[in-house]
Amino acid sequence: MVLVRKEVQKKIYIHNDLANAANHLRKRVEENEATDNHEGISLDIMACLTMLAFTFESRLNFIGAKTVDSWNE
Repeated sequence: MVLVRKEVQKKIYIHNDLANAANHLRKRVEENEATDNHEGISLDIMACLTMLAFTFESRLNFIGAKTVDSWNE
């Protein structure tokens, strides 16, 4: 038996994950609205808006860290 160990460096960009979560919630709201299912839709809208706010903040921090030498979150 041969054991192999592989090390990989991976960069995680949280703003992409947050944007995907916001998009998923937006689609969920639109689907529920189309089927006239309003149960919990306000919570989905609130969650979507929260994800959008965090997406905006994380994008600002990402761009700031890449472009400003002394960037401090």
